Amino acid sequence: MTYTRNEKLIFYNDRKIHPTNIWLTFIFLGWSYGKLGEIGKQILFYLTFGGFGIWSIYVLFTLNGKINDFNRKLAIELGLEDEDLNMLGLRKRVESNLGWYIVLAILGVIMLIQFWLAFRL
Repeated sequence: MTYTRNEKLIFYNDRKIHPTNIWLTFIFLGWSYGKLGEIGKQILFYLTFGGFGIWSIYVLFTLNGKINDFNRKLAIELGLEDEDLNMLGLRKRVESNLGWYIVLAILGVIMLIQFWLAFRL
């Protein structure tokens, strides 16, 4: 059975992830990966207490991109065309994450220095 463009858009709107919902559940419960279909990663996130805080900082910078990627993948699975993806604001991201990795590395070094100073006494 084939669906019309409007039906596909209705299916997409019913199943897409709303960023506000994910952000609220992440801030209050630490839940983000589970809603995006990555239960194993969510369990690991909880077991490591958000990667001892470093992973949580990483998520703060990358969560919007992950939500956009999830919604883009859903739209493609439903068979939406490129013009529909553009209309929905789901164009492929081309920016580099190198800047965020450098920030995280610096934060990691700062945390290691703080731990070393705290336990040195």
